[in-house]
Amino acid sequence: MKRIGYLFFSGSLWGIFCISAASTQTAYYLSNSGDDAHAGTSPTAAWRTLAYASNFNGYKPGDSILLRAGDVFRGTLTLNSDSIVVASYGAGSKPEIWGSQTIASQWTQHSGSIYKTPYTGRPSFIFVDGQLHMLARSPGNNQYHLITQASNISSSWIRDNSLIGYPHDLKDTYISLRQDNWTVTTRSVTAFDATTGTIMLSEPVSFQGGVFKQGWGYILSNKLHFLDGPGEFFMDTANSELYLWAYHHAMPSHVEASVYDFGIQTTSSGKRAITVSNIVFRYQAIAGVLLFDNGERVSVRHCAFYHMPFAITNRQLRNSEGHCTPRTSSEINFSNNLLEDIYKAGVKLENTTASVVENNILRNICTIVNAAEWLNFPCGTFNESGVGINTVGHNSVVRGNSIAVCGHYGIRVSNNGIVENNCIDSCCILYSDCGAIYRYYDYTLQTKNSPPNGWKQVEIRNNIISNIISNHDGVAPMGSASSIYIDHRTSSSWLVNPNFVPDSLVIENNTIVNGLSGLASTGIARALVRNNIFYRCGETSLNIGTLDLYSYIQTYRKYHIYNNVFFSESFHRQLGFYNSNPNNATFDFCWADFNFYITLRNRFPFYVRRATTLGGGQFLDKPMDIDAWRAFGKDSNGIFYEPLYAHCTIIDTLAPGNLVRNPDFSKNNIAGWSGFPSNMEITRDTVVAMGSYALKAYFDHIISTNCISSAVSCRLYDSQNNTEIVNLSPTSYYAVSFDIFSTVPKTLSLSITGDADSDIVFGGVEVDIKGGVVQRFYYVFKPAALALKGKLHLSGCFDSDYIFYLDHVDLFPIEAICLEPAEKFPLFTNCGASPVSISLPQNCYRDLYGNLVRGSWTLAPYSSVVLEWLPDTSCQTINTTSAAIKTERLRIYPNPAQEFVTVVTDIENGFVRIHNVNGQTVGIEKFDRAPLRISIGHLPAGVYFVELIEASGSGRQGIKFVKER
Repeated sequence: MKRIGYLFFSGSLWGIFCISAASTQTAYYLSNSGDDAHAGTSPTAAWRTLAYASNFNGYKPGDSILLRAGDVFRGTLTLNSDSIVVASYGAGSKPEIWGSQTIASQWTQHSGSIYKTPYTGRPSFIFVDGQLHMLARSPGNNQYHLITQASNISSSWIRDNSLIGYPHDLKDTYISLRQDNWTVTTRSVTAFDATTGTIMLSEPVSFQGGVFKQGWGYILSNKLHFLDGPGEFFMDTANSELYLWAYHHAMPSHVEASVYDFGIQTTSSGKRAITVSNIVFRYQAIAGVLLFDNGERVSVRHCAFYHMPFAITNRQLRNSEGHCTPRTSSEINFSNNLLEDIYKAGVKLENTTASVVENNILRNICTIVNAAEWLNFPCGTFNESGVGINTVGHNSVVRGNSIAVCGHYGIRVSNNGIVENNCIDSCCILYSDCGAIYRYYDYTLQTKNSPPNGWKQVEIRNNIISNIISNHDGVAPMGSASSIYIDHRTSSSWLVNPNFVPDSLVIENNTIVNGLSGLASTGIARALVRNNIFYRCGETSLNIGTLDLYSYIQTYRKYHIYNNVFFSESFHRQLGFYNSNPNNATFDFCWADFNFYITLRNRFPFYVRRATTLGGGQFLDKPMDIDAWRAFGKDSNGIFYEPLYAHCTIIDTLAPGNLVRNPDFSKNNIAGWSGFPSNMEITRDTVVAMGSYALKAYFDHIISTNCISSAVSCRLYDSQNNTEIVNLSPTSYYAVSFDIFSTVPKTLSLSITGDADSDIVFGGVEVDIKGGVVQRFYYVFKPAALALKGKLHLSGCFDSDYIFYLDHVDLFPIEAICLEPAEKFPLFTNCGASPVSISLPQNCYRDLYGNLVRGSWTLAPYSSVVLEWLPDTSCQTINTTSAAIKTERLRIYPNPAQEFVTVVTDIENGFVRIHNVNGQTVGIEKFDRAPLRISIGHLPAGVYFVELIEASGSGRQGIKFVKER
């Protein structure tokens, strides 16, 4: 409410001002056929150049500058007056402002595919037939050289052993370094020693955490000898020659060079009530629109921006104190624009207040590592690369935008912001620590006195986020990308204070699909997380942690997590909590209730880690299954979808039977089993908890301070054929299970590997042992690759003496029908501004509350739903916009069955025959539609085979089922 009142008041004042000036409005026209000697006040008396329009000093508030449709204007339009409108006139396509000049001089061959031409000046980018060519760099294709050595604190040099004996001088080269998981920093090379591979930097660089580790990467650029492939150029300023290797490898024809920094810029005094609409910006060296300090009520709408570092920005150079603080702005409206191939950041409005960025389309934002590296000078550590939309500041709204493919953050927002109704896909493709939506919290703007209406944070709602990945190239510590990232990390004891409005951090009604992780927080705040869908996250769906060492008022540091849907088809966690402060070791991070958990492969979806030493050097880990989670006081009303592997129907076990030697350890040996390393002792022993013999694995931890990786292994064996050739096939299903007992909680890792190259054919599965009880673990899988020989491994990292017992270890090939988990629980998504109706067969789906879906389902704008598919005779293949579309295949339900089975097939008509295990035909009938329902009540109990024969005789299908009594 505070924001609305502020906008209304400010708008009212300017409305009065503009009305008073309306009577003196004048339109000034520009066209390619105009003349700067004209008056400019009519289409027939239009000016010709942007330079003349910029220098004209007769503008009054309310005047307009109109560019003729279909024309291309080169240069920069500078606005020196308040209340100016820049738009178009005439019929045709939108007028364009280009930041480039055509290179008309003659090209000659330098060598191979490299051509050169006389040229003065400094082109920022080269475009050949409209295709981007960048300053020559090494290596290319977003790759990095790797640093061998650097200082631990603040390094003015780096060393790369691969450069020893390098034949070229690197002095004056640009060097772009990965100094942390979220930044690439540019320096220049002041000296190079080829005998040691040492590069001296123009300014020191500090690596993440102040400690250098091998694995940090760097990129070199701005030398002719780096021009070693198509799509690059080099400018020899000393000799005024431009070298180019064109993308088509031939002599270039139409070449444009980016030389004008901005398309439209306001002057340094700050301008208000500026409107820019229906203009296309192309090939600017820095930005389409530049705002200087105190820009207010600037509107940019219905424009297009192509091939430039920024579409709109308020960046500024280093001030007298050596800092590069963004220029201030307020009430900026950036709406209904198209941004494509933006090299650094699409909308950069950092340090802004009450701005609105809505209904824009952004595609391919920062897909080249540190493009336009020279723009880092003189702000070498100014992080501005890769953000789709940046409105860090106060009271801003980011709404209804579509962002597809972004190198870093999708949306970056700060205090009192609203982020809603956005569609974000494929962010964090170049960086390893970021979020599709990143909430930056600036604690320095807080005061100890309560501000009006308290400290409000941010509301993130109704967003659809998909395919957020993480790129670890060129970084030493492994960061992780999140779909929504709530960053509270500060060094101030005022991180959270009583002046916060309770529950003002709201994350609701968002859909996260195929993210590396769903929602992550590096600190605790009063927050609501409700009505969200976390679907197929590759890591923890919701991860809350605190990285501070302070004891804050805990009343204000609680996450409320309720009515969310957590769906996972992997073995990753659903909810994780991490407390790095041992002084608050018992603090409860959250309330959780009324959530839905669909974890078809993982019995331990919850995880709590608590630091036992200051600084987080040692931890106490506690994985939890559903029962332990409820005993922890969470989700007493939550709904858990069990049993495990509910998406699979097991029909039968297959030959050659159990592939594990001596699985019950009934024999007086442990043939086929081994331990690693030598202090991992394995023997056959009795254990009371299991009531019989078992394999006893004892790890004698010799070095008390180190964590040592150890494993118990079993070579797989085909006892039927008396061979270790077991032929694990990626086309077959297998079931692996075992009993395990330990006196203390521990997490092991289960894997099955092939002998040929030790590839993991099944693995990465965490086995979370409660301690003190016998547990049975059960997994259904298809091998990732073919393995003619294999080993089963249970491994762990042990930092103390440890004993566990293993029994009833089974690994069977099985015949099974398994739906994809995303097919059993499909996601239907509407990332649009209008409702969408999905046609569904009656009684084949139900919602997560158990209600049958009787026909169509209507999705509200920017919303999603997870349904459960119920196989039935009326179910048909449907085409939807779901994340996983159900495809037809041969299936039989229920299985086992007593009276009837339903067969789903893509054979439209033919014959069905039923055979018993002796091959005898016990039933045959004709069918002319699918699916088909078959009566089996008259058959004796046993295993049967259904054979489907296409009417033409050209196709056959077969499947087994079990008839129960």
